[in-house]
Amino acid sequence: MLKPLIEIFLFPIYTILVLMFMILTVLALPLKIPFVERHVRQHINKSTDKLRKKKS
Repeated sequence: MLKPLIEIFLFPIYTILVLMFMILTVLALPLKIPFVERHVRQHINKSTDKLRKKKS
């Protein structure tokens, strides 16, 4: 008797959590991509500088 009531009560909470997670990821992606790109570029520049110094 109680189990269906709990499921009906929890279902909207789960859907809200999933929707919030989806919205957060969608909002976070455009913010994270430039940050990651910058981080990767800095890392690549450091490693290429090391390679250039070894060659010269």
